[in-house]
Amino acid sequence: MKLNFKIIFLSLIFLLISCRKNTTEVNTNKLNISLSTHLDSIDPARSYDGASSKVVYNTYEQLYQYHYLKRPLEIIPLLADGMPIYNSDRTVITIKVKKGIKYHQNKFFDNKTRFLTSDDFATQIKRLLFPGTKSTGGWLLEDKLIGVDKFRNTVGSSLEKLISTDIEGVETPDNHTLILKLKKPYPQLKYVLAMSFTSPVPREIILKLNNNLENDIIGTGPYKLERWIKSSKITLSKFNEYHESYYPMRGDRQANKDNLLQDAGKKIPFIDIIEFNIIKESQTRWLNFLSKKIDLLELPKDNFSSVIDDRGDLKPELSKKNITGQLISSSTYYWFAFNMNAPLLGKNKYLRKAIAHAINRDRFIKIFTNNTGLKANSIFPPGVFGHQPNSSIIEYDLDLAKKYLKKAGYPDGVGLPDITFDTRNPSTTSRQEGEFIKSELSKIGIKVKISTNNFPTFLK
Repeated sequence: MKLNFKIIFLSLIFLLISCRKNTTEVNTNKLNISLSTHLDSIDPARSYDGASSKVVYNTYEQLYQYHYLKRPLEIIPLLADGMPIYNSDRTVITIKVKKGIKYHQNKFFDNKTRFLTSDDFATQIKRLLFPGTKSTGGWLLEDKLIGVDKFRNTVGSSLEKLISTDIEGVETPDNHTLILKLKKPYPQLKYVLAMSFTSPVPREIILKLNNNLENDIIGTGPYKLERWIKSSKITLSKFNEYHESYYPMRGDRQANKDNLLQDAGKKIPFIDIIEFNIIKESQTRWLNFLSKKIDLLELPKDNFSSVIDDRGDLKPELSKKNITGQLISSSTYYWFAFNMNAPLLGKNKYLRKAIAHAINRDRFIKIFTNNTGLKANSIFPPGVFGHQPNSSIIEYDLDLAKKYLKKAGYPDGVGLPDITFDTRNPSTTSRQEGEFIKSELSKIGIKVKISTNNFPTFLK
């Protein structure tokens, strides 16, 4: 049985620490950051994990982006020249594309300047829906756009047909207009168009690279790929011909409180070089931070007590080393989810309820977030439209959990097969989370086996 179950807790706040370099140090305009795992993919059609996204979103752009200082979060244009225009029944969407946007210079353009066109978005949508790409994001559009099945049947596995065949629901009447035709209204579309999956890709690149964008970045973003040492580090450099873009002028009260507006109105990007170092273990990352090999770090949970005093302030010995700390709200939420296709779990509501009430979220939050997390009451975290702060929370109640387990037909776990808990990655923290769940469920008689995965295996 695969165990994964719905909304148990929500982590909303993390401590970000940074080391201020002395002005006498070299490369002061270079930012060194760590990644906790190797990059699964830098192809925007396939990238779907936190580590890869840090690189992809700095090098590729999309039609829309989030205004990152506003709460609730708000969608605003990025490569689009304005918000989407809908017809009366909201099934035909017209999007104007900005003019004069340059791609990063590279050999695939024969050393010529390549400008963004609406056809580049159409090409990427076709890549998402082309089986040969093996995209993790095609599902976002496959049942929404008109003509997808016909497109797939026509194209098959032919790369040449991918290029020459159009999708009925995707039109580009000119170089700066994209029209999408839907089977029915799709309110989430503008959010999909802010995801890396829909980053534009020139059609000539597809043939030259045989549809393989795993080793090259062909983007319009503020940074371009400089160097990539697999499983070690990736270096991005500032794209000097990046189109005009500015740090937001306004946010909300929280943004002002967090001093995030000191750079309001300044042209971005600010940094010349970003170097991502792949360091899998949290303690190794911490030691690299202390030795100034890393400039910015999310504080590992095991180091929280040694960094923060009883008042919640950074300890003096660290402040003297030019280290600063900042608590930042995050829109990220964490959950466990049931595999509803598993006959035992999917068909037994009382078993799922028993598991849900048997896990002590307060203890989990204390152990794994140093009490900086908040318990979830829905799939919408604070700051996201739809969040309702007064909704009920599933409470930790072992007696109630045992009653549900008995109703499920397994009093004290008697006769219940072992349940497998799958981790998202092989990190120490993920393994510890698995052991936590195993320990919690053992209190009501449920036995758990832990299966350790990397993220691609977890998705499969």
